[in-house]
Amino acid sequence: MKINLEAFNLELLQKSLLSEEEKKVLLRLWNDEYPIIISHSSLQSFNHYLDSLENVTHYLLMDLSYNIIKGWAFTFDRDGLRWFAIILSPTIQKKGIGRIILKYFISKEKHLSAWVIDNDRYVKSNGQPYLSPLLFYTKLGCRISKKDTSASGELSVIKIDF
Repeated sequence: MKINLEAFNLELLQKSLLSEEEKKVLLRLWNDEYPIIISHSSLQSFNHYLDSLENVTHYLLMDLSYNIIKGWAFTFDRDGLRWFAIILSPTIQKKGIGRIILKYFISKEKHLSAWVIDNDRYVKSNGQPYLSPLLFYTKLGCRISKKDTSASGELSVIKIDF
């Protein structure tokens, strides 16, 4: 299955390694779109996270008009499973792009897992609430397999599988 995002004026670039400039943009996207509680305070912290990912494949969503990153998705191995994450800029959310990317991942992988925040109690760096994507994933057929909390006990998450 080839992924076609031309209707959105986007291109999906697959990469195994990220440039330092790309990492800076992705750090900003991560910190803007995820709850403050899981933000990275520095590029060094973010690099440490990236370095912990095994067999990672990055997918950069590039705006074709301005050649800027509008989203990031990635798959990686951990604990014998294939995991994924998708982070989209607010300007391209709610347009079906995340669904297209997830369906592409599902077509490529026998099994996919993710930890998903299961509630809307967390706040993003801009003060807006972080809206859990759990309903999005359940509409696409994920199985909820495990509820857990972060090591600090401050983050409530659910493991999902496709």
